[in-house]
Amino acid sequence: MKVAPHWRSVGMDITEVSTGSLSAGVDAQLQEAMLKKRPMVIRHRKIAEGSTRLHESWFHFVTSDTEWYQVNQGAKTDNADGSSSHSPGLLPLAQIWRESRRLEVGLKEATHGQTNPVVKWLRRCQHTELEADGVAKLLCSLRRLLIITSQPQAKIFEPAFIAGAVQPGGGLTHFDDYDNLAVVLVGRKTFYIAPPSMFADAPRRGEDNERLSVSPHDRLTSKTEDWEVAELAAGDILYLPIGWWHFVDSAPLTVMTNIWSRPREV
Repeated sequence: MKVAPHWRSVGMDITEVSTGSLSAGVDAQLQEAMLKKRPMVIRHRKIAEGSTRLHESWFHFVTSDTEWYQVNQGAKTDNADGSSSHSPGLLPLAQIWRESRRLEVGLKEATHGQTNPVVKWLRRCQHTELEADGVAKLLCSLRRLLIITSQPQAKIFEPAFIAGAVQPGGGLTHFDDYDNLAVVLVGRKTFYIAPPSMFADAPRRGEDNERLSVSPHDRLTSKTEDWEVAELAAGDILYLPIGWWHFVDSAPLTVMTNIWSRPREV
């Protein structure tokens, strides 16, 4: 019988019980984590309790939205070899959701002016649905916190990642040049993370921030003790500091929104 690997959970993992934003205590702990560049998970209990209604709200939006979206915005990192399963061209959100499609919007300035469907969804039902209203308030609170803890003139991006009926799995191990607050709204995601020094000397293939030869699921390229893991469901928030390695496993039918803070160029 094959024994499943056991990864260490992210060291800072707390529960939030407020309605929409963050309580003073959790806010302070998150600020401290951000200043020390230490990953942290927040379990927002109120959003988790309303996750079924939140999912129903999203599904209703998906089936009623008439806009078409450019589904090939994301980087080519869906497969282990760095290739992509993104489909070129425009598709309606309902088709993206029911098929093996991915939609990634707002990743860079080049996508400015293109509709973010998560933002559109929350604005549409923010004042009529309690769960969506709570998410909108939470995102405002997180955005404020990231701004006040960022460098002056840091660039703020608010991308969304939507996975339809895709096969479960991840992309590749990499790090990013921004602080990230990731919020799962529908479905599940698992982040495997490691400190910046961990794979600095690993063989490089692809971009400088990528390690195609390193995977948390491959005992030949890394050990379980190299990684911390954050298993995120609806209402869970991950703070991932700039420069930390991560490998993300996404379940099908998942919606995640993010707030990124990229330091200004020197």
